[in-house]
Amino acid sequence: MSQTKQINLKSKRNKDSLKTSASLKEKVKFYREFSKVKNTVNATNNWMDLLEKFQKEPQLYIGQIQEVENEQVLIEQLCSYFANMSKKDGSDYSVNSVRASFAAINRFLQDNSKIKSIDLYNNVRFKEIRKVVDGKIRYFSNNGKGEFKGSDSLEADEIIQILNHRLLDGFTPERLIRRNLQEIEEQFALRIRIWYKSNHIGSKRLNFFLNEICKITGINLSGRKITNHSEHCALIQNCEKMGISKEDIKLISRHRTDARLSSLELRIGQPNSGQV
Repeated sequence: MSQTKQINLKSKRNKDSLKTSASLKEKVKFYREFSKVKNTVNATNNWMDLLEKFQKEPQLYIGQIQEVENEQVLIEQLCSYFANMSKKDGSDYSVNSVRASFAAINRFLQDNSKIKSIDLYNNVRFKEIRKVVDGKIRYFSNNGKGEFKGSDSLEADEIIQILNHRLLDGFTPERLIRRNLQEIEEQFALRIRIWYKSNHIGSKRLNFFLNEICKITGINLSGRKITNHSEHCALIQNCEKMGISKEDIKLISRHRTDARLSSLELRIGQPNSGQV
């Protein structure tokens, strides 16, 4: 009897242990998935689909790119792809698209390739691929197909103009009306217990808000494209102008690495471009 009880207890402990183990694994998997950025995942998948279609040419097909175990074969495949990549209509991709494709393929291979410690940005191991990509970018730039003008940033004095505008002053009649309406909405939301949105505000709506703020505060938008992304860039560049340290800027902008931040920093001797 005691032996049976001991076995049963042991069995129960095993079940609890398995349950805990499964729960821990599920949590690890959940947080790994949650850390992924949806737009980055979609962009990576799109570029990998294009690479796979290119690989299916009879003279090129060697199987899925992540299954390639020979580094030299991988280099030849990717050199061929980057040299010949084009849109469906046969036209060339922009410089930014070539760079985005290179970054997406690198991300995918780092997670899935059978080749260990792969990094296409390594100029020693994958110098030949970098030569093709850099050569294509230089060729496009020399022939007027370089980077397109992106979004514009607000200058520091324009930001101050917005912050000091009378509509942001709580004592003007118009501002009081807007504030009272907001307080009524808040009270109503608390009463029905729904005081937040379950979904993020879309980029188009954010851009609309920014443009409306600029218009009502007297900012000239003629020939300019103001977007949420460009204002993120403006924030970083204006913090830099004010002498705020890089570590503090990262806390404000929520960038994790210096490399990500440096792409938006103000270049020495250049104006505040705010290009995307």
